[in-house]
Amino acid sequence: MIKAVIFDLDGTLLNRDASVQKFIGDQYERMKNWLGHIPKELYTFRFIELDSRGYVWKDKVYQQLIAELNIKGITWEVLLQDYLLEFKNYCVPFPNLISMLEALKEKSILLGVITNGRGQFQLDNIVALRIEKYFETILISEWEGMKKPNHEIFDNALKQLNVLANESVYVGDHPENDIKAARRVGMKTIWKKDIYWNDVKADFIIEDLSEIPLIIEKLKGEGDSRMIKKFDLQNMDKVRALFDLQRVSYLIEAKLINFFDIPPLKESMEELMESKETFYGYFEGDELAGAISYTIDDRELTICRMVVHPKHFRKGIAQALLTFIEKEHPDLLVFKVSTGKNNTPAKNLYLRNGFKLVLDMEVVPGLLISNFEKRGE
Repeated sequence: MIKAVIFDLDGTLLNRDASVQKFIGDQYERMKNWLGHIPKELYTFRFIELDSRGYVWKDKVYQQLIAELNIKGITWEVLLQDYLLEFKNYCVPFPNLISMLEALKEKSILLGVITNGRGQFQLDNIVALRIEKYFETILISEWEGMKKPNHEIFDNALKQLNVLANESVYVGDHPENDIKAARRVGMKTIWKKDIYWNDVKADFIIEDLSEIPLIIEKLKGEGDSRMIKKFDLQNMDKVRALFDLQRVSYLIEAKLINFFDIPPLKESMEELMESKETFYGYFEGDELAGAISYTIDDRELTICRMVVHPKHFRKGIAQALLTFIEKEHPDLLVFKVSTGKNNTPAKNLYLRNGFKLVLDMEVVPGLLISNFEKRGE
């Protein structure tokens, strides 16, 4: 079930190319006393070229313009300040921006923004577009102390919206900073086509913002087939699926940690059926894509297994299962889990969910296990 849509700003909601073109042309006219000796076309062309679609900060752009075009009587600091104060007055939205956001709100979809850039500058542009009221959260890289494609800025947005990655969609124009980064944390992605890039691997590709509500409606319809359900260890078909899943999953971990005597790899189906652990499975339709098991002793929960089928990697399934278990048991004092010290993907999952490394221990010669704990809130 899709509960949230998070957007990039520049090139996705804000037509930055058109906005820059409008701003720099008007800046030339307002500063003509100092810029008049330069052809307007040259000034605007060089600014846009040096700006590199926003990836070069304007202090460097204006310093280069001053030196290159022999601008006298005005400093680059003054031109930069003019940019910071005035750009918001030239913001051009992409077509159907407001109607798209209103359509999503009518569907009770939570909305957010993750954008790289300077804090107040980007917020001013969002306000200028008159769209700030639609968003439950707005994360701007300067204020967050991190920027896309860092997964943490996506994780923070999801936490603020209180949704899972697989319940969310990210819409952006940049192949690396937006699409690949969002897919890495398990979000569905929509690429807003951009003439500067080709062959972008996203779940959906659009040319107009008006296409987004239809995509979300489609995804919401699919949501019923993706769910987490408690496992019945007396159902032979389901146990067979779990048995096969954990073998293929633990074989990958075995290769990562260079240890092939992991207990679930040596377990028989009969032993699995007799397990005292509680199991939950993540299903896509009738297919078992992932599973988690745990035991509870007093008010301590120990995660015993976390497995995801390789063909379902990077869909946020492990994250969904972990979050589900924590929400199922909000009254517990401690959550514990162990994994191979060299199993970096698993360790990163637990660390970004608030688990703390408490001990690395050698359980058998050559096998180091990392033990994690998380205190209940």
